[in-house]
Amino acid sequence: MTDENVSSIRTLKGIGEKTEALFNKLNIYNLDDLIAYAPRAYYLYKKPVSSYEEIETGIKQAFFMCVDQRATVKKGRVNVTILKGIDRNGIKLEMVWFNMPYLRSTLMTGESYVFYGLVKEISRDGKVSLEQPLTFSPEKYDEMMRFPQGVYPLTKGLTNNAVKKAVMAAFEAKGEMKDFLPDELLLKRALPPLSKALFDIHFPDDMEKLKAAKERLYYNDFLFFLLKEKMDVSGERVKNTFHLEKREEFDRVVHSLPYPLTEGQKKAISDITSDFNGPVVTERLIQGDVGSGKTLVAFLSMLLMVENGYKALLMAPTEVLSKQHLITFKKYIEDFSLPYDVVLLNSDVKGAKRKEALEKIKKSSGIFIIGTSALITKAREYENVGIVITDEQHRFGVKQRKALMDKGLHPFSILLSATPIPRTLALILYEGMNITVIEDKPKNRLPIKNALVNPQKRKASYSFMEKEIKAGHQCYVICPFVENNDEKPDVCDVMTYKDKLKKALGKDIKVLILHGRMSDEEKDGIMQDFYERKADILVSTTVIEVGIDVPNATVIMIENAERFGLSQLHQLRGRVGRGESQSYCIFMDCSGKKEPDKKLSVISSSNDGFYIANEDLKERGPGDLNGIRQSGDKGSGFSYEDLSGNEMLIKAAAEDADFILKDSSGLLSDKYSELSNLLSEKETGLYKNL
Repeated sequence: MTDENVSSIRTLKGIGEKTEALFNKLNIYNLDDLIAYAPRAYYLYKKPVSSYEEIETGIKQAFFMCVDQRATVKKGRVNVTILKGIDRNGIKLEMVWFNMPYLRSTLMTGESYVFYGLVKEISRDGKVSLEQPLTFSPEKYDEMMRFPQGVYPLTKGLTNNAVKKAVMAAFEAKGEMKDFLPDELLLKRALPPLSKALFDIHFPDDMEKLKAAKERLYYNDFLFFLLKEKMDVSGERVKNTFHLEKREEFDRVVHSLPYPLTEGQKKAISDITSDFNGPVVTERLIQGDVGSGKTLVAFLSMLLMVENGYKALLMAPTEVLSKQHLITFKKYIEDFSLPYDVVLLNSDVKGAKRKEALEKIKKSSGIFIIGTSALITKAREYENVGIVITDEQHRFGVKQRKALMDKGLHPFSILLSATPIPRTLALILYEGMNITVIEDKPKNRLPIKNALVNPQKRKASYSFMEKEIKAGHQCYVICPFVENNDEKPDVCDVMTYKDKLKKALGKDIKVLILHGRMSDEEKDGIMQDFYERKADILVSTTVIEVGIDVPNATVIMIENAERFGLSQLHQLRGRVGRGESQSYCIFMDCSGKKEPDKKLSVISSSNDGFYIANEDLKERGPGDLNGIRQSGDKGSGFSYEDLSGNEMLIKAAAEDADFILKDSSGLLSDKYSELSNLLSEKETGLYKNL
């Protein structure tokens, strides 16, 4: 909703009711929202080609040409506009646009233009085919070559140029923005002022200024996070008063498992039990790749507490995942004939059911409690809590333990993480926590089989998916966009993909779609339906990257795989391979290049998340910041893309956080009063608190 203290975007010239509604679809309501709406990528346009030797199929290139004949339009279900000619270097061109017949009258004969588009092919007679090229005047293209051009996430009806104009107008209306950091700190870290960093994110003069702007905004995020963590987490060690003398049930379950624990799981459990028997209450980070068996480690840790008469809490990141954990834990209890109960507390548990659940919790000496943290941290019925386990995707920290401590409880805390963070960074980001890494996977998990294919293999991929569905399994399809607003034929989007699948596989195929513009309730409902096998295929954006565990899903096809980051591709692949059946991942490379880029070769040849993370770091380089999270991202956790390459920046933010907190007059000094006010707000994060 619009902040009453911040001007609405309607105050900007050219934004009426209809345009405002389009911006609202992108969660943009006021001037700060506009300034906070970062480009998703940047184009750096290169000089037009000067010879045939420079031309390469499968990439976008520019050509300078004088139009000497009008374009032609072939009408049909799809209108095709074709323009032929010879550029100034004698290169034969044939340019094709879909559903853009107006170009016939706007491309004037006798005028020169620069055409920038995807080179589809070079024919035997030397004719170069360009698809959907952008058209610029020579003067405009000279300007485009000088500055990196931001490309924004869009919605249908809103152009990239319209967003750029609105953002520029917002900066002019806002004027100079106050910085919350003192000049001496900016000078020490060689960081640009906030106003300049924000402006350069949208309109950088060059790549160096863009990099500096991103570093400043990442620094903001890391500094806020570390300050909040250091202030919220008590530095005092609490004496361990838990008595864990019983372990018969625990040992029986460990020895009765259908598959032996991996060495990594054994090490994790050994570390946790050692914590339980130590002199003080501790916090531990369990790092493990997708599918490494962290949930079983969590259950066994909780079992040891429950067996000894303590309550054990598990925080799930979503309502759907909390229900899934309930099913998993109930199955463990049934399979191993354990005399304990599992209670679910989330927003779906209301009225009499909620009252019954709270009564069980109150009366039980030892019980498993599963839910979302909002409900658990607000509950008043807890006594004798021995352990709190949480997922990093819900909160990159230990706030829920503090919430329980505020109620007079001092439980052990375990954080489960699938993000492969270098140990030096983990020690900073999880200050005061013990760390265990699970490097192997359970033997009952078959390695995922990978296939890197091009669009010519899409039909065969559909046939393979159909075969898996007939065998009783389910499939995912991942698209990079909700909508294909640029109408690029080589880009897949969620909104049209359902019809594409119906056409290829028949109307009887059951397809659900999922994307980030849906409400949390809608997303949870769709994921629950997929989990309950009410659909054969789920078509989704990357919102599924961290989501429900569906053991019955055996195929994931990632369209436009070239558009995703390496670690993100690995996280997406982790949606399959959750059960005992053989699973498959199909990476669809739509780049048109003869040879796949290195990241696709790496991801298709290995399932090892830590290896992939290291390769990602090598590929990107220590200073290469590939993007910034959008302001609409309400999560407070950092992705691997945020962390890799930013070690020095994180260390600097950690040093500065310590310095600020040790300042003799604390955060109330004039120097940091603005920062103090910001930290008292409920939300901090990238681009917030302008």
